Amino acid sequence: MLKAILRALLIASTLMTTIFVEARDCSTSKPLRLSKTQKLSGTFLDPSGAVIPGIEVHLLSGKKVVQRVRTDNHGTWNFGEVLSRNYRMRVQYSPKDAFCAPDIRCTAQECTINSVLEPNPKNMIQVE
Repeated sequence: MLKAILRALLIASTLMTTIFVEARDCSTSKPLRLSKTQKLSGTFLDPSGAVIPGIEVHLLSGKKVVQRVRTDNHGTWNFGEVLSRNYRMRVQYSPKDAFCAPDIRCTAQECTINSVLEPNPKNMIQVE
């Protein structure tokens, strides 16, 4: 009887401290359409406004990486002139996929890339 009670208490305490991991990964941006050849460059900052050096930035066409750069010590990256086409952008930083890809809005004239990268909820742990 005592063993059954202890087992029930152990199970109950385990359930009360269950760890849930959010699986949504946002390290790749939504599709963007360049309607003309244009320069794609920018600077990445964390939510506090500090620059983020060492982020690997990939420009994807379909599933293929067509360009890869790394942010410098000032958080700056530059793909140079990019041909008109559909793309996505992926960011990688250690720990793997620590940040979400930037929000990108393109018009017929230009693309605006949000420089502030949010933490990737894929790597966040919620304890309940």
